[in-house]
Amino acid sequence: MLSCQACGAANDPDARFCGRCGLALALEGAAPARQIVCPRCGRANGPAARFRGYCGQTLGASAMPGTPATPLAYPRASCAQVHGVAPHKTARRAPWAVLYATIGMAMAVLAVVTRLVMVRGAADCGLRCPQPPPPRPVAPLQPAVRPLRSPLEYTSGALGFTVDYPSWAPPSAQDAQSVSWEGQLKTDNSEYFIKVQAEAANGRTSQQLVRALQQNVMNGATLVFTIGGAELGYDGGSGNVYDGTLSPQGGQQVHERAIIEAAIRDGVAVELVAMSNYKPDANDHPSPASLEPFVEGFADLEGNTVTWKDEQPL
Repeated sequence: MLSCQACGAANDPDARFCGRCGLALALEGAAPARQIVCPRCGRANGPAARFRGYCGQTLGASAMPGTPATPLAYPRASCAQVHGVAPHKTARRAPWAVLYATIGMAMAVLAVVTRLVMVRGAADCGLRCPQPPPPRPVAPLQPAVRPLRSPLEYTSGALGFTVDYPSWAPPSAQDAQSVSWEGQLKTDNSEYFIKVQAEAANGRTSQQLVRALQQNVMNGATLVFTIGGAELGYDGGSGNVYDGTLSPQGGQQVHERAIIEAAIRDGVAVELVAMSNYKPDANDHPSPASLEPFVEGFADLEGNTVTWKDEQPL
């Protein structure tokens, strides 16, 4: 191994230059070449060199041949030194300050003027404006359709109960204790019967009165179902739907349905009976009672208008 005479690094036997510092290596048996080492960077230079090849330092008597010099250490600059040599912007702040002040004053003047105009009002334009026309009178509201006629009223002369009915359906018969409607339907000429009557309860319950009525008007009929929450007017009572067969005089038997209801107030029982041909549900009459739709609807209307004597309607 060949040792560099400048830096002492080991090199291969056939190397001509040092692998660390680049100095030419002296061959075995040959006199070592004189090298000049830069005192600043420590790099070796040839004997004829006047300037160091790495940093450009002038090579003179101070350079030690054959011995690397210790690199010079530069002191760290202070913050003040850096700030002193660093470039600075030289902004002109005075024009901007004048501009901001001008804008602020203009806004203040505009606010004062606006306030004065709002308080005192705008200046007279010199033109005489015409007075606005007086408001047009508003016509009173008129009904869009003809008003409905007030329902007619039946009042029992004996027991004082009252029933309302429309003007297009006058009763077929009435007396001191009852009012009734009966006739033929235009759809199929079948007969119907609706009656509202009153009697003294004499201690009987509304259910007992319903069963007694069924034996009188439709004896032998079978119970279809009991009406839950049955009532007449504003008073609760009892009600049943019956199915039976009637045989008119000189005619064939007819399948009939009947609704019978009763309610009691102050010892007076009001009773409702509605009868028609059996009308099975055909998706256009969703009612388990299976009466003719007109008969069932009219009977419900009459039952809702029942009031007893001295009873005030709600």
